Amino acid sequence: MDIKISKEKLKKTLEKLIQSEFELIKTESDEWGLGEMQELYELQTITKIEVNYINVLTESIEIYIDIYVEHIPKYTDYQDIRAELDYRLEKWFPSTNIFINEIIE
Repeated sequence: MDIKISKEKLKKTLEKLIQSEFELIKTESDEWGLGEMQELYELQTITKIEVNYINVLTESIEIYIDIYVEHIPKYTDYQDIRAELDYRLEKWFPSTNIFINEIIE
């Protein structure tokens, strides 16, 4: 049975899921310790995350996100946050890959 979904609906669904997981990460960060200070600082600078576009391939889905921040801290590229979102999204949509399209200040 083939299920068809428009690319725009898939994008909106993925964006809602990413936002939900991002909020969950922020909630869980209340329990982080000194070992996660850099990640905590990065997390606090993010104001929102949006899906810029998706690329649906035969074997996977590539998701390109824009990260909106208050300011860009030195020595950061937000890859830890991206990787955590990628890991969490794999539970819902196997074979997805999240890439940072742009960091917007």
